[in-house]
Amino acid sequence: MKKRCISNARDNRGSGLITVVVTMSFVAMLGVVLMFLVFMNAQIKNADRYTRRNFYNAENALDQVRAELQGTVSDSIETAYTAALTSYENSETVFVATFIRELEDALDVFTATYSCSYRAVMDGGTVKYFTVENVVLNYVENGYENTIYTDFEIQIPPFEAQSYGRYTRLSDFVIIADDALVNNSISATAIKGNIYVGSLDVSGNLRAFSIDAARFTCGGDIIVSDGGMLRFENDTEIWANRIKVGTNGVFAANSSRGIFVADDLELSGDRPYVQLVGSYYGYGNSTTDSSKSSAIIINGSGATLGLSTLTTLQLAGRSFITDGNSASADIPMSGSFSVRSDQLAYLVPDRYISINQGGVVSRLSNPTLVGTENEADITVNLGTLATRYGASYTMRYYPLVGGGTLRYFFLTFDTEAHRDAYFKDYYDENNKLLQEYLDLSLIDNEGSAGTSVTTDGYFYDYASAIGYTLRRGVNVPATNYAEQYGNLKTTLRKQGDTDALPDATPFTHYVRTDKIAADFAAGSVIPFTYEGKTVAVIVTGGNFTLDATLPDVNIVISAGDNATVTVARPFTGLILAHGTVTTSPTLSGTADGLNAMTDGRSGTTLEAFSAVNGDGTQLMEYMQGATKGSTVSVGGKSWNLNELVTYRNWSKNEER
Repeated sequence: MKKRCISNARDNRGSGLITVVVTMSFVAMLGVVLMFLVFMNAQIKNADRYTRRNFYNAENALDQVRAELQGTVSDSIETAYTAALTSYENSETVFVATFIRELEDALDVFTATYSCSYRAVMDGGTVKYFTVENVVLNYVENGYENTIYTDFEIQIPPFEAQSYGRYTRLSDFVIIADDALVNNSISATAIKGNIYVGSLDVSGNLRAFSIDAARFTCGGDIIVSDGGMLRFENDTEIWANRIKVGTNGVFAANSSRGIFVADDLELSGDRPYVQLVGSYYGYGNSTTDSSKSSAIIINGSGATLGLSTLTTLQLAGRSFITDGNSASADIPMSGSFSVRSDQLAYLVPDRYISINQGGVVSRLSNPTLVGTENEADITVNLGTLATRYGASYTMRYYPLVGGGTLRYFFLTFDTEAHRDAYFKDYYDENNKLLQEYLDLSLIDNEGSAGTSVTTDGYFYDYASAIGYTLRRGVNVPATNYAEQYGNLKTTLRKQGDTDALPDATPFTHYVRTDKIAADFAAGSVIPFTYEGKTVAVIVTGGNFTLDATLPDVNIVISAGDNATVTVARPFTGLILAHGTVTTSPTLSGTADGLNAMTDGRSGTTLEAFSAVNGDGTQLMEYMQGATKGSTVSVGGKSWNLNELVTYRNWSKNEER
């Protein structure tokens, strides 16, 4: 028995099984660990993938925020650029100021949406750039969250208008006519948009213009007569050489921007009517040339002149006595505001004039009908007028309609001071007579006591209680209005263009007449199309009528000398004429619900300059300063928005 037990103890059968079991268990444990490690690695990689994707999605969202800012900047540029192109002076200043204003309005909305802030970084009083600060973006996806903090910097874009050509300034013009604008319509014609014309004549019953413009420039005279009517609405800045309102003519202007006149405002004929609101500047100050000296003159009967609604009245010149003879020197008077009766003061009194005929001396009336007498026999002895006022005399001749000639003897003076002293004394001595003449017209300037009135010569103040009194003139400050007017008559801009030719007109300053003459035969009408429609025409000579047969035309360029463009349908766009623009008697209806003619600032004008003719040549190539392929778009073609809007102080998951 003992022997058997020892034998069994030495028997190792079954140990292999145990070894296998242990080994398998170990291997299984290693497998489990390996599987756990693989699983954990997969989990880690998955988490990292989600984290990265979350981060990239957050960054994409941030790029979308940047893109929103870029869109805001682009919109601001577009508004600013349009404002600059249609401005007359300081285009770059207008561009920057408009951009800043538009951007600040947009950033007010942006910062309220994203709970951030913005500020303008200044450099010597000038905005250098803007910063949008503390933009925080939280992005959560599948339980993973990323927070990105950033600022943005927005640069002020540079302004480079010159490369787009001068024509881009013209989008708010409706008419540019070197010669004249004439109203032949039998009803009132409303025009909206800026205008330049060489002259304007609104004469004839039922002829009427109502103009709504930022600026109206007339290179010559404005004449309203014979029942015609001219009204300027909505604060139009008006420039003209002279304004003459005749029989039954009506001229009404509302302009706080200013009415600027080189020569006179004259009321003549029977019942002329003038009403002025805002500011009036007669800036001509010549002491010898009546055409360059500004005054207000009433030569008519039953005239109405409304001045009480003016806030500013400046008259830098004097009235003159003229006879229409260029060989005769103009005779200056003392008043900047004169009525026809003022000329009586400068007639040599009859008692100083005598004639010796055959030894018989008799008094000669003034004026007198020229007869067979010998002028050498006429004696003018001014006596105390010569010694006290330094007076002398001159003769002027005026032909009569029915035949014959009147001879006038007018006083002249050695100094302006003597002339003014004489007129003041004459007024005091003949006050009642002059009051009667003044009362023949309705001169409404009673409110002028509260108006800034500056006149070089005498001015008639009116108060209902006492009638008219004479106000002494003062030295009117010198201005550069004459220079500005000269620039407007060439470039349509008060500051002018450095490359403007001395003999240029607005038409030749903006239109390439040489290229038109070289490319097209005289007497042709060349259509230009845009998106399948004829939107513009160039007329190389002869008269042209814009009517319903060309319903889509927005630009007419008439290059012929002395040619006329007749507008016979409601029109939106721009007419550029080397000659005259006239309205047809049949013109009726409206272009925009109100006006018969309207500017193309809504985009039609600039769009039409991209139109092409049959040879594929763009209309803009016939404009000064433009080149083929020029564009007025303001997106990335002109400015790199990625450079204008950049990130600053970017960080991830770090509290500020």
